[in-house]
Amino acid sequence: FFFSFIMSDKAQGLIYSLVARGNVVLAEYATSSSGNFVTVSRVVLEKINPAEDGRQSYVYDQYAFHYAVSNGIIYLCMTDLKMQRSVALGFLEDIKGRFTSMYKSQQIQYATAYAFNADFSLVLKKQMHFFTFDPSVDKLAIVKQQIEDTKNMMMENIEQILERGEKFDLLVEQTEDLETQSYHFKKQSNKLYWAVIRKNIKLIIFFGIILIICIWLATSLMCGFNYACLSFL
Repeated sequence: FFFSFIMSDKAQGLIYSLVARGNVVLAEYATSSSGNFVTVSRVVLEKINPAEDGRQSYVYDQYAFHYAVSNGIIYLCMTDLKMQRSVALGFLEDIKGRFTSMYKSQQIQYATAYAFNADFSLVLKKQMHFFTFDPSVDKLAIVKQQIEDTKNMMMENIEQILERGEKFDLLVEQTEDLETQSYHFKKQSNKLYWAVIRKNIKLIIFFGIILIICIWLATSLMCGFNYACLSFL
């Protein structure tokens, strides 16, 4: 980044948050009325790839930016460095759940800039205050993060199982193909075997006929074709 923060008042906890589809901000709220954090947040937003789901945090100057990406939607917040990362990420998970429950995927996909700001900025305001000042937030944020981590782990395990299933199906298909090829090979081998047998029988018959003709010719030359020599026997 090449910006310096300008904050006229000392904000604490969650200072700014937004929900965006790529670079299109759909809703936002700031607890501070002055400062250039909106400009800096836009720079951070441009560096986030909405096609890659995940969570990440950046520390810049005296503040931290945390974001979560889910199904092409970016949930981003800016906090002071005193706020725990688990609390900030818990806030983002809470906001994600509320946002997806309030708006349908088709609405989100075709929404213009700030289309949900009138309603959802109030939700951001309320939850930012809750996660900043409520003493029960630390435990709540930890639980939310543990649930999210467990869910991600389960999804990874399911994907691995499905991947193994696809590999198993492929192995079964290959085995079936080999069995089919083996059957055809055996069938062709049997055909070839009987073809050779028939050919050998034909050769034996052919040579047998030739042998008989040769014997007949030899005896005919010796005794004549009327076999006169045999009359003396």
